[in-house]
Amino acid sequence: MKVNKAIATYNRMRKQPLWRLLVSAIGPVVIGLLQSHLYDNERSLPASIMHGLFSGLLQKLIVYKFISF
Repeated sequence: MKVNKAIATYNRMRKQPLWRLLVSAIGPVVIGLLQSHLYDNERSLPASIMHGLFSGLLQKLIVYKFISF
């Protein structure tokens, strides 16, 4: 029974926007950005700071053709 519950949980998670982002083509980029900015001392940032930081970083990655949309 635990297996059925785990499968149902993972199927629900796969439909969530965050999960879909992480398994997308830019998932590794998102994970790398999160790790580089939240893995050391700072475990959380205000949403406005995080949004501004990631917007700028993603724009640079697009300009330098590391990722495309």
